[in-house]
Amino acid sequence: MRLSASARSHATEQPRLRSRRASLTRSAATLVGAAALTLGVAAPSYATTSAEASRAAGAAGPRTEGDLAGIPGLRMSPQSFGGPDYLARYRPGAAAAAAQRQAAQPARPPAPDGVVAGTREVTDLKQAVIALRLANQQHAAAVREVARAATAKKAAERRVAELRRAEAAKKLTRATSAKDAAAKKAEATKKTAAKPAETRWEPRGLTRGAPGIDVASHQGNVDWPYYRDQGFRFAYVKATEGTTYKNPFFDQQFNGSAKVGMLHGTYHFGRPDQSSGAEQARFFVANGGDWKPDGKTLPGELDIEFGEAVGVSTCYDLSANQIVEFVRDFSDEYRRLTGRLPVIYTNGSWWRQCVGNSTAFGRNPLWIASYNPEPGPMPGGWQKGHTFWQYTEVPIDKNYFNGSMEDLRTFANQRWPR
Repeated sequence: MRLSASARSHATEQPRLRSRRASLTRSAATLVGAAALTLGVAAPSYATTSAEASRAAGAAGPRTEGDLAGIPGLRMSPQSFGGPDYLARYRPGAAAAAAQRQAAQPARPPAPDGVVAGTREVTDLKQAVIALRLANQQHAAAVREVARAATAKKAAERRVAELRRAEAAKKLTRATSAKDAAAKKAEATKKTAAKPAETRWEPRGLTRGAPGIDVASHQGNVDWPYYRDQGFRFAYVKATEGTTYKNPFFDQQFNGSAKVGMLHGTYHFGRPDQSSGAEQARFFVANGGDWKPDGKTLPGELDIEFGEAVGVSTCYDLSANQIVEFVRDFSDEYRRLTGRLPVIYTNGSWWRQCVGNSTAFGRNPLWIASYNPEPGPMPGGWQKGHTFWQYTEVPIDKNYFNGSMEDLRTFANQRWPR
Protein backbone atom coordinates (compact mmCIF):
# COMPACT_ATOMS: atom_id res chain seq x y z
CA MET A 1 0.00 0.00 0.00
CA ARG A 2 1.19 3.38 -0.89
CA LEU A 3 1.74 5.80 1.91
CA SER A 4 1.74 9.46 1.85
CA ALA A 5 4.95 11.31 1.89
CA SER A 6 4.54 12.15 5.56
CA ALA A 7 3.67 8.63 6.40
CA ARG A 8 6.73 7.35 4.48
CA SER A 9 8.86 9.87 6.24
CA HIS A 10 7.59 8.79 9.64
CA ALA A 11 7.89 5.19 8.83
CA THR A 12 11.47 5.67 7.75
CA GLU A 13 12.52 7.61 10.83
CA GLN A 14 11.55 4.89 13.33
CA PRO A 15 13.89 2.15 12.03
CA ARG A 16 16.71 4.59 11.81
CA LEU A 17 16.22 5.62 15.42
CA ARG A 18 16.17 1.96 16.48
CA SER A 19 19.35 1.26 14.51
CA ARG A 20 21.13 4.16 16.12
CA ARG A 21 20.08 3.04 19.58
CA ALA A 22 21.28 -0.48 18.94
CA SER A 23 24.62 0.80 17.67
CA LEU A 24 25.10 2.96 20.71
CA THR A 25 24.14 0.08 22.94
CA ARG A 26 26.66 -2.24 21.31
CA SER A 27 29.43 0.34 21.50
CA ALA A 28 28.79 0.94 25.16
CA ALA A 29 28.61 -2.72 25.92
CA THR A 30 31.90 -3.34 24.07
CA LEU A 31 33.69 -0.60 25.97
CA VAL A 32 32.29 -1.77 29.31
CA GLY A 33 33.16 -5.39 28.58
CA ALA A 34 36.62 -4.54 27.42
CA ALA A 35 37.28 -2.45 30.49
CA ALA A 36 35.99 -5.14 32.75
CA LEU A 37 38.12 -7.74 31.09
CA THR A 38 41.17 -5.52 31.15
CA LEU A 39 40.75 -4.72 34.83
CA GLY A 40 39.85 -8.34 35.62
CA VAL A 41 36.65 -7.34 37.57
CA ALA A 42 34.05 -9.14 35.57
CA ALA A 43 33.43 -11.19 32.55
CA PRO A 44 31.72 -9.29 29.68
CA SER A 45 28.01 -9.88 29.29
CA TYR A 46 26.00 -9.10 26.27
CA ALA A 47 22.63 -10.10 27.70
CA THR A 48 21.20 -6.71 26.92
CA THR A 49 21.64 -7.04 23.24
CA SER A 50 18.61 -6.41 21.13
CA ALA A 51 16.30 -9.11 19.86
CA GLU A 52 17.47 -8.32 16.38
CA ALA A 53 21.02 -9.07 17.45
CA SER A 54 19.85 -12.27 19.11
CA ARG A 55 18.08 -13.34 15.99
CA ALA A 56 21.12 -12.54 13.92
CA ALA A 57 23.26 -14.52 16.33
CA GLY A 58 20.83 -17.42 16.29
CA ALA A 59 20.94 -17.43 12.56
CA ALA A 60 24.75 -17.33 12.61
CA GLY A 61 25.04 -20.15 15.22
CA PRO A 62 25.66 -20.35 18.98
CA ARG A 63 27.56 -17.50 20.54
CA THR A 64 29.97 -17.73 23.38
CA GLU A 65 29.51 -15.33 26.23
CA GLY A 66 31.69 -12.33 25.73
CA ASP A 67 32.44 -13.25 22.11
CA LEU A 68 32.47 -9.94 20.34
CA ALA A 69 32.69 -11.64 16.99
CA GLY A 70 29.16 -12.90 17.50
CA ILE A 71 27.75 -9.44 17.77
CA PRO A 72 26.08 -8.45 14.49
CA GLY A 73 27.69 -5.54 12.85
CA LEU A 74 31.00 -5.97 14.70
CA ARG A 75 33.85 -6.58 12.24
CA MET A 76 37.21 -7.68 13.72
CA SER A 77 39.94 -10.28 13.19
CA PRO A 78 40.25 -13.20 15.65
CA GLN A 79 43.53 -11.77 17.00
CA SER A 80 42.28 -8.16 17.50
CA PHE A 81 41.32 -6.65 20.84
CA GLY A 82 38.29 -8.55 22.08
CA GLY A 83 38.57 -11.17 19.36
CA PRO A 84 38.27 -14.89 20.06
CA ASP A 85 42.04 -15.52 20.13
CA TYR A 86 42.57 -12.55 22.42
CA LEU A 87 39.79 -13.65 24.72
CA ALA A 88 41.05 -17.22 24.72
CA ARG A 89 44.31 -16.05 26.19
CA TYR A 90 42.78 -14.03 29.02
CA ARG A 91 39.50 -15.83 29.81
CA PRO A 92 39.63 -17.73 33.14
CA GLY A 93 40.43 -21.39 32.49
CA ALA A 94 41.67 -20.55 29.03
CA ALA A 95 45.01 -22.34 29.54
CA ALA A 96 43.25 -25.52 30.65
CA ALA A 97 40.85 -25.30 27.74
CA ALA A 98 43.75 -24.80 25.34
CA ALA A 99 45.49 -27.86 26.80
CA GLN A 100 42.27 -29.88 26.37
CA ARG A 101 41.95 -28.76 22.80
CA GLN A 102 45.61 -29.65 22.15
CA ALA A 103 45.10 -33.08 23.67
CA ALA A 104 41.96 -33.59 21.62
CA GLN A 105 43.83 -32.90 18.38
CA PRO A 106 45.03 -36.05 16.58
CA ALA A 107 48.79 -36.83 16.87
CA ARG A 108 50.93 -35.78 13.96
CA PRO A 109 52.07 -38.84 12.02
CA PRO A 110 55.86 -39.47 12.02
CA ALA A 111 57.83 -38.29 9.03
CA PRO A 112 58.49 -41.03 6.48
CA ASP A 113 62.05 -42.52 6.17
CA GLY A 114 64.55 -40.18 4.53
CA VAL A 115 62.43 -37.06 5.31
CA VAL A 116 63.71 -34.60 7.93
CA ALA A 117 60.90 -33.32 10.14
CA GLY A 118 62.51 -30.07 11.25
CA THR A 119 65.57 -27.85 11.52
CA ARG A 120 66.80 -29.41 14.77
CA GLU A 121 66.60 -32.88 13.33
CA VAL A 122 68.56 -31.72 10.26
CA THR A 123 71.27 -30.24 12.50
CA ASP A 124 71.49 -33.44 14.58
CA LEU A 125 71.74 -35.56 11.42
CA LYS A 126 74.53 -33.36 9.99
CA GLN A 127 76.46 -33.62 13.22
CA ALA A 128 76.01 -37.40 13.22
CA VAL A 129 77.29 -37.60 9.63
CA ILE A 130 80.33 -35.47 10.54
CA ALA A 131 81.04 -37.64 13.59
CA LEU A 132 80.72 -40.81 11.49
CA ARG A 133 83.08 -39.40 8.86
CA LEU A 134 85.62 -38.46 11.54
CA ALA A 135 85.33 -41.93 13.07
CA ASN A 136 85.96 -43.47 9.64
CA GLN A 137 89.06 -41.30 9.17
CA GLN A 138 90.39 -42.27 12.59
CA HIS A 139 89.75 -45.91 11.85
CA ALA A 140 91.62 -45.68 8.53
CA ALA A 141 94.53 -43.94 10.27
CA ALA A 142 94.59 -46.65 12.92
CA VAL A 143 94.61 -49.34 10.21
CA ARG A 144 97.53 -47.61 8.46
CA GLU A 145 99.44 -47.34 11.75
CA VAL A 146 98.90 -51.03 12.44
CA ALA A 147 100.18 -51.84 8.93
CA ARG A 148 103.27 -49.67 9.48
CA ALA A 149 103.92 -51.33 12.83
CA ALA A 150 103.60 -54.76 11.24
CA THR A 151 106.04 -53.77 8.48
CA ALA A 152 108.52 -52.39 11.02
CA LYS A 153 108.20 -55.56 13.08
CA LYS A 154 108.95 -57.73 10.05
CA ALA A 155 111.96 -55.56 9.15
CA ALA A 156 113.25 -55.79 12.72
CA GLU A 157 112.79 -59.55 12.70
CA ARG A 158 114.70 -59.80 9.43
CA ARG A 159 117.50 -57.61 10.82
CA VAL A 160 117.72 -59.74 13.98
CA ALA A 161 117.87 -62.88 11.85
CA GLU A 162 120.64 -61.36 9.70
CA LEU A 163 122.64 -60.35 12.78
CA ARG A 164 122.26 -63.80 14.25
CA ARG A 165 123.44 -65.38 11.00
CA ALA A 166 126.40 -62.98 10.82
CA GLU A 167 127.33 -63.70 14.43
CA ALA A 168 127.08 -67.42 13.80
CA ALA A 169 129.30 -67.05 10.72
CA LYS A 170 131.84 -65.05 12.75
CA LYS A 171 131.86 -67.69 15.48
CA LEU A 172 132.34 -70.38 12.88
CA THR A 173 135.18 -68.40 11.27
CA ARG A 174 136.84 -67.83 14.64
CA ALA A 175 136.45 -71.47 15.53
CA THR A 176 137.92 -72.51 12.18
CA SER A 177 140.80 -70.07 12.55
CA ALA A 178 141.48 -71.26 16.08
CA LYS A 179 141.41 -74.83 14.88
CA ASP A 180 143.80 -74.05 12.03
CA ALA A 181 146.10 -72.13 14.37
CA ALA A 182 146.09 -75.01 16.82
CA ALA A 183 146.88 -77.45 14.01
CA LYS A 184 149.74 -75.25 12.78
CA LYS A 185 151.07 -74.87 16.29
CA ALA A 186 150.92 -78.62 16.81
CA GLU A 187 152.72 -79.17 13.51
CA ALA A 188 155.38 -76.61 14.41
CA THR A 189 155.82 -78.22 17.82
CA LYS A 190 156.16 -81.58 16.16
CA LYS A 191 158.79 -80.30 13.75
CA THR A 192 160.67 -78.55 16.54
CA ALA A 193 160.67 -81.69 18.63
CA ALA A 194 161.95 -83.71 15.69
CA LYS A 195 164.60 -81.16 14.73
CA PRO A 196 167.50 -80.27 17.01
CA ALA A 197 167.83 -76.71 18.18
CA GLU A 198 169.47 -74.40 15.66
CA THR A 199 173.11 -73.67 16.30
CA ARG A 200 173.67 -69.95 16.26
CA TRP A 201 176.96 -68.43 15.23
CA GLU A 202 178.19 -65.27 16.93
CA PRO A 203 181.49 -63.38 16.54
CA ARG A 204 184.04 -64.30 19.18
CA GLY A 205 187.71 -63.83 19.96
CA LEU A 206 189.14 -66.18 17.31
CA THR A 207 191.24 -64.56 14.63
CA ARG A 208 191.98 -67.54 12.47
CA GLY A 209 189.28 -70.02 11.53
CA ALA A 210 188.02 -71.40 8.20
CA PRO A 211 190.17 -69.94 5.34
CA GLY A 212 188.81 -68.42 2.12
CA ILE A 213 189.53 -66.06 -0.79
CA ASP A 214 187.73 -63.25 -2.61
CA VAL A 215 188.15 -62.52 -6.34
CA ALA A 216 187.21 -59.94 -8.94
CA SER A 217 187.49 -59.49 -12.71
CA HIS A 218 191.27 -58.88 -12.62
CA GLN A 219 191.71 -62.53 -11.53
CA GLY A 220 189.99 -63.67 -14.73
CA ASN A 221 189.11 -67.35 -14.83
CA VAL A 222 190.10 -68.88 -11.48
CA ASP A 223 191.63 -72.35 -11.02
CA TRP A 224 189.22 -73.44 -8.34
CA PRO A 225 190.52 -76.99 -7.86
CA TYR A 226 193.93 -75.50 -7.10
CA TYR A 227 192.62 -73.21 -4.34
CA ARG A 228 190.48 -75.97 -2.93
CA ASP A 229 193.55 -78.17 -2.69
CA GLN A 230 195.36 -75.31 -0.94
CA GLY A 231 192.81 -75.63 1.84
CA PHE A 232 190.48 -72.70 1.08
CA ARG A 233 186.90 -73.47 2.01
CA PHE A 234 184.88 -70.43 0.92
CA ALA A 235 185.00 -67.74 -1.76
CA TYR A 236 183.42 -64.32 -2.34
CA VAL A 237 183.07 -63.11 -5.95
CA LYS A 238 182.59 -59.51 -7.04
CA ALA A 239 179.29 -59.19 -8.90
CA THR A 240 178.61 -55.45 -9.43
CA GLU A 241 179.78 -51.88 -8.84
CA GLY A 242 177.65 -48.73 -8.72
CA THR A 243 174.58 -49.11 -10.93
CA THR A 244 176.16 -50.16 -14.26
CA TYR A 245 179.20 -52.39 -13.82
CA LYS A 246 178.89 -56.21 -13.85
CA ASN A 247 181.84 -58.60 -13.48
CA PRO A 248 182.37 -60.26 -16.89
CA PHE A 249 183.91 -63.37 -15.20
CA PHE A 250 181.11 -63.73 -12.67
CA ASP A 251 179.60 -67.00 -13.91
CA GLN A 252 182.94 -68.85 -14.08
CA GLN A 253 184.05 -67.61 -10.69
CA PHE A 254 180.75 -68.04 -8.80
CA ASN A 255 179.71 -71.38 -10.28
CA GLY A 256 183.30 -72.74 -10.36
CA SER A 257 183.74 -72.27 -6.62
CA ALA A 258 180.47 -74.14 -5.97
CA LYS A 259 181.54 -77.02 -8.21
CA VAL A 260 184.61 -77.74 -6.09
CA GLY A 261 182.54 -77.77 -2.89
CA MET A 262 183.28 -74.27 -1.57
CA LEU A 263 180.68 -72.18 0.20
CA HIS A 264 180.35 -69.02 -1.87
CA GLY A 265 178.95 -65.52 -1.76
CA THR A 266 179.01 -62.27 -3.78
CA TYR A 267 179.89 -58.66 -3.10
CA HIS A 268 179.07 -55.20 -4.44
CA PHE A 269 181.55 -52.33 -4.56
CA GLY A 270 179.65 -49.33 -3.27
CA ARG A 271 179.80 -45.95 -5.00
CA PRO A 272 178.11 -43.43 -2.71
CA ASP A 273 179.13 -40.70 -5.16
CA GLN A 274 176.92 -42.11 -7.96
CA SER A 275 173.44 -42.98 -6.62
CA SER A 276 171.45 -43.95 -3.55
CA GLY A 277 172.26 -47.07 -1.58
CA ALA A 278 168.81 -48.57 -2.28
CA GLU A 279 169.24 -48.23 -6.03
CA GLN A 280 172.62 -49.98 -5.91
CA ALA A 281 171.22 -52.74 -3.65
CA ARG A 282 168.50 -53.46 -6.21
CA PHE A 283 171.08 -53.55 -9.01
CA PHE A 284 173.25 -55.93 -6.96
CA VAL A 285 170.43 -58.37 -6.13
CA ALA A 286 169.29 -58.41 -9.76
CA ASN A 287 172.80 -59.34 -10.97
CA GLY A 288 174.07 -62.12 -8.73
CA GLY A 289 173.71 -60.67 -5.23
CA ASP A 290 170.62 -62.63 -4.18
CA TRP A 291 170.72 -65.02 -1.23
CA LYS A 292 168.89 -68.25 -0.45
CA PRO A 293 169.06 -70.47 2.65
CA ASP A 294 170.47 -73.53 0.91
CA GLY A 295 173.40 -74.02 3.30
CA LYS A 296 175.88 -73.14 0.52
CA THR A 297 175.22 -69.47 -0.27
CA LEU A 298 176.74 -66.81 1.99
CA PRO A 299 174.95 -63.47 2.46
CA GLY A 300 175.82 -60.58 0.16
CA GLU A 301 178.53 -58.08 1.07
CA LEU A 302 178.85 -54.31 0.63
CA ASP A 303 182.43 -53.22 -0.03
CA ILE A 304 182.73 -49.61 1.20
CA GLU A 305 186.31 -48.30 1.44
CA PHE A 306 188.94 -45.88 0.08
CA GLY A 307 187.82 -43.93 -2.98
CA GLU A 308 191.31 -44.22 -4.45
CA ALA A 309 190.46 -47.81 -5.38
CA VAL A 310 188.15 -46.46 -8.12
CA GLY A 311 190.05 -43.24 -8.91
CA VAL A 312 188.20 -40.71 -6.71
CA SER A 313 188.96 -38.96 -3.43
CA THR A 314 189.25 -40.95 -0.22
CA CYS A 315 185.76 -40.04 1.08
CA TYR A 316 184.11 -39.54 -2.34
CA ASP A 317 183.78 -35.82 -1.56
CA LEU A 318 180.94 -36.68 0.84
CA SER A 319 180.35 -35.98 4.51
CA ALA A 320 180.27 -38.72 7.12
CA ASN A 321 176.49 -38.32 7.44
CA GLN A 322 176.04 -38.76 3.69
CA ILE A 323 178.07 -41.97 3.69
CA VAL A 324 176.17 -43.25 6.74
CA GLU A 325 172.91 -42.58 4.89
CA PHE A 326 174.19 -44.44 1.82
CA VAL A 327 175.22 -47.51 3.87
CA ARG A 328 171.92 -47.54 5.79
CA ASP A 329 169.93 -47.19 2.56
CA PHE A 330 171.79 -50.11 0.96
CA SER A 331 171.49 -52.33 4.06
CA ASP A 332 167.77 -51.73 4.53
CA GLU A 333 166.92 -52.37 0.90
CA TYR A 334 169.06 -55.52 0.74
CA ARG A 335 167.37 -56.91 3.81
CA ARG A 336 163.95 -56.08 2.39
CA LEU A 337 164.80 -57.96 -0.82
CA THR A 338 166.57 -60.99 0.66
CA GLY A 339 165.67 -61.23 4.33
CA ARG A 340 169.31 -60.86 5.47
CA LEU A 341 171.49 -58.00 6.52
CA PRO A 342 174.52 -57.64 4.23
CA VAL A 343 178.07 -58.08 5.44
CA ILE A 344 179.94 -54.74 5.52
CA TYR A 345 183.54 -54.83 4.26
CA THR A 346 185.68 -51.85 5.34
CA ASN A 347 188.97 -50.65 6.80
CA GLY A 348 189.11 -49.40 10.37
CA SER A 349 191.09 -46.25 9.64
CA TRP A 350 188.90 -45.32 6.64
CA TRP A 351 185.71 -45.93 8.67
CA ARG A 352 186.92 -43.61 11.38
CA GLN A 353 188.02 -40.95 8.87
CA CYS A 354 185.10 -40.96 6.38
CA VAL A 355 182.15 -42.37 8.36
CA GLY A 356 182.92 -40.72 11.69
CA ASN A 357 183.38 -44.14 13.29
CA SER A 358 179.57 -44.56 13.20
CA THR A 359 178.10 -47.20 15.49
CA ALA A 360 174.85 -47.47 13.49
CA PHE A 361 175.65 -50.85 11.90
CA GLY A 362 176.68 -53.07 14.80
CA ARG A 363 174.05 -55.69 13.82
CA ASN A 364 175.59 -56.18 10.35
CA PRO A 365 178.37 -58.79 10.11
CA LEU A 366 181.78 -57.06 9.77
CA TRP A 367 184.48 -57.95 7.24
CA ILE A 368 187.55 -56.11 8.44
CA ALA A 369 190.51 -55.45 6.12
CA SER A 370 193.66 -55.32 8.22
CA TYR A 371 197.00 -56.47 6.79
CA ASN A 372 198.57 -57.01 10.20
CA PRO A 373 199.37 -59.99 12.40
CA GLU A 374 196.10 -59.29 14.24
CA PRO A 375 192.79 -57.76 13.06
CA GLY A 376 193.40 -54.76 15.33
CA PRO A 377 190.81 -52.71 17.24
CA MET A 378 187.25 -53.00 15.85
CA PRO A 379 185.68 -49.84 14.41
CA GLY A 380 182.25 -48.38 15.19
CA GLY A 381 179.68 -50.69 16.73
CA TRP A 382 181.55 -53.97 16.19
CA GLN A 383 183.28 -54.21 19.53
CA LYS A 384 182.12 -57.82 19.98
CA GLY A 385 184.33 -58.88 17.12
CA HIS A 386 184.52 -59.43 13.38
CA THR A 387 182.98 -62.10 11.13
CA PHE A 388 185.61 -62.12 8.36
CA TRP A 389 189.22 -60.85 8.36
CA GLN A 390 191.08 -60.06 5.14
CA TYR A 391 194.69 -60.35 6.24
CA THR A 392 196.55 -60.12 2.88
CA GLU A 393 196.08 -59.46 -0.83
CA VAL A 394 199.27 -61.30 -2.03
CA PRO A 395 199.09 -63.10 -4.41
CA ILE A 396 195.30 -63.07 -3.97
CA ASP A 397 192.94 -61.68 -1.31
CA LYS A 398 192.99 -64.16 1.55
CA ASN A 399 190.62 -64.27 4.50
CA TYR A 400 189.68 -66.06 7.65
CA PHE A 401 186.16 -66.70 8.89
CA ASN A 402 186.01 -66.12 12.64
CA GLY A 403 184.93 -69.66 13.47
CA SER A 404 184.99 -73.29 12.36
CA MET A 405 183.60 -74.75 9.14
CA GLU A 406 180.53 -75.84 11.09
CA ASP A 407 180.12 -72.26 12.25
CA LEU A 408 180.51 -71.08 8.65
CA ARG A 409 177.75 -73.42 7.46
CA THR A 410 175.53 -72.18 10.27
CA PHE A 411 176.26 -68.58 9.31
CA ALA A 412 175.51 -69.34 5.63
CA ASN A 413 172.10 -70.82 6.38
CA GLN A 414 170.70 -68.77 9.27
CA ARG A 415 168.99 -65.43 9.05
CA TRP A 416 171.47 -63.64 11.25
CA PRO A 417 170.99 -61.47 13.11
CA ARG A 418 167.27 -61.88 13.59
